[in-house]
Amino acid sequence: MKKNLFIAFCIFAVAVFFHFAGETNAQTESVLKREQLCRFNNLGVALMEQYKHEDAIREFKQALAADSSFAPARINLAMAFFFLNDSKTAIEEARAAIKVAPESLQAHYILGAALRNEKSYDEAIAEFKKVLASDPGDPATNIQIGQILSQKQQYADAVGAFRIALDAEPYNATAAYSLAQALIRSGNAAEGQKMLAKFQQLRSTGYATTLGNVYGEKGRYAEATVSTGAEPDLVQPAQKLAFIDATSSSGISTKTDPRRLNLLLGRKIAKADFNEQMKNQLISAFGSRISLADFNNDSRQDLIMTGVDAGGKPFLKLYQKNEGGKFADVTEKSRIAAGGFISGAICGDFDNDEKTDVAVFGYRNFGLWKNNGDGSFSDITAKSGLPASYAQWAMSAVWFDSDHDGDLDLTLGNFAELGQWPVAGESAIFLTISAASRTVISETTATAASPRSPNRAASAAATTGQPRWSQPTSTIRGTSIYS
Repeated sequence: MKKNLFIAFCIFAVAVFFHFAGETNAQTESVLKREQLCRFNNLGVALMEQYKHEDAIREFKQALAADSSFAPARINLAMAFFFLNDSKTAIEEARAAIKVAPESLQAHYILGAALRNEKSYDEAIAEFKKVLASDPGDPATNIQIGQILSQKQQYADAVGAFRIALDAEPYNATAAYSLAQALIRSGNAAEGQKMLAKFQQLRSTGYATTLGNVYGEKGRYAEATVSTGAEPDLVQPAQKLAFIDATSSSGISTKTDPRRLNLLLGRKIAKADFNEQMKNQLISAFGSRISLADFNNDSRQDLIMTGVDAGGKPFLKLYQKNEGGKFADVTEKSRIAAGGFISGAICGDFDNDEKTDVAVFGYRNFGLWKNNGDGSFSDITAKSGLPASYAQWAMSAVWFDSDHDGDLDLTLGNFAELGQWPVAGESAIFLTISAASRTVISETTATAASPRSPNRAASAAATTGQPRWSQPTSTIRGTSIYS
């Protein structure tokens, strides 16, 4: 009897195992299929951005061949046909898209635009109004409706649509010009002439936007839908995570002095107190940073730490993560030195040798350290063309390829020049340059801009040999501080 029960239990266990294994495999296959659809769709979007609409259509059709109800590809297929100037097919595909995604504003907008091309004006307006039901201030949709109403000589109603568009986007030249024409044709010549003058002024500024006929210029709802990979059916349900403090067992013994920041928070500094001692207190309070990077290419994240110790001495520590999750202090072997008050360090492969290099920045202090691949780093600041005696107090930095030449460039964000009282900081962008390149960054504007703080961008000239950085020459605006 017991033997029979045991055999029955084993059979039951095996059946349960294969049941859940089958469910897991089915779920995995479903996710993989969905990811493949997303890849087809996103490749099609990328091709549309290159104006290769026929190639994009092929990618969208591949996705739809696998799943005809895949809404992003269905919507994007209609867009691709529209920008290929095949309005009739675009209408068919947009209607098919609305069947699988009836709430899609993109599908209704493209259907409206395609119907307008086919001179089905009333139907087009009906579709555009479905967009406005959810987004009443959308400039492109209001311009589309206004232009149709102008074609139908319903100028008073057209004026209303153009006003909404211009209120939402005051720098839209298409809205300004269309409003001027509608005002003049509706008999309001005086206001129309004023609006025409505004259009001329707007066009001369160089920052005006227009509603064009190519992809990317037809409005926000004529931009293809990208699959982000974060769709609910691709993401596993969130699981509860718990973190424990592993500092004591990590091997990291370096400590910073939190009192320095606490002493400064909320404190007003008078000009009479702004001496070297006060500057050092101010700088040391903001120097505690940690950066993670794999310095030895062992697929484990190592750690670089900067700060000021309890004795007021600035430090830089490099910790290498070993098997088991423990860190070892390899600062001495690395040969990276602080050299003064440091705000932080950033890591990146600036010379494309597949080894992570380090840039150290702070108050009148900058260093570029090349990874030698043997655990040590070499100071190549002088050879790089970057300023070793940096004049500003750099508080932040980032590596990025600003000129799209495949080399990492460097931006330093500065807090202040402490040599005077008070002077706003300047930011510098340095370009990695090579013999085959010549780049100039044009004037731009950053967020939180103040006209009183000129920040520096970069002008790069061709050079030979190892990568070098140009000195900043042109200006951009950035964030100022005042007291």
